[in-house]
Amino acid sequence: MDLFHSIVLLCFIGISISLKNKEYAEKQPNIIYILSDDLGYSDVGFTNGFVETPNLNRLAMEGVQLTQSYVQQVCSPTRGALMSGRYPFHTGMQHEVIYPGQPWGLPLDEVIIPQVLKEYNYSTHAVGKWHMGMHKWAFTPLYRGFDDFLWLLLRRSELRLTRNEKGWI
Repeated sequence: MDLFHSIVLLCFIGISISLKNKEYAEKQPNIIYILSDDLGYSDVGFTNGFVETPNLNRLAMEGVQLTQSYVQQVCSPTRGALMSGRYPFHTGMQHEVIYPGQPWGLPLDEVIIPQVLKEYNYSTHAVGKWHMGMHKWAFTPLYRGFDDFLWLLLRRSELRLTRNEKGWI
């Protein structure tokens, strides 16, 4: 990965400046991303006050809120953009949801968030659906930098708990 993409990705995940600070070098902050399909801006308490979401409100108030971000029309391009820090048309993910049997996914040469976090000694965990390629194991979360993944590879799939060579699948 070239220097420009490294800088863009680190800025995107919000740790480039804080890790240079001595305080964070001794104790790294926790980083939690929450991506919810079909969630409107006013569907949580910290943006409207009518919906009660106390835990999300606390996380939002103590963390960084990305309120000027945009999602794509379907989930695969959105997830690919979040993970890579690149617009979907730069990764080939701009067209549609990745369905079973389709021989493509987020390109393997794209460096994604968990891979960068590993360089800073973070453990990485994910919960949810993947939708960024599954036709080969190399495209799945455990081969893209996650230590473990409570997952739905597809919508309406059965729930599975997976872990790398250290544990359960």
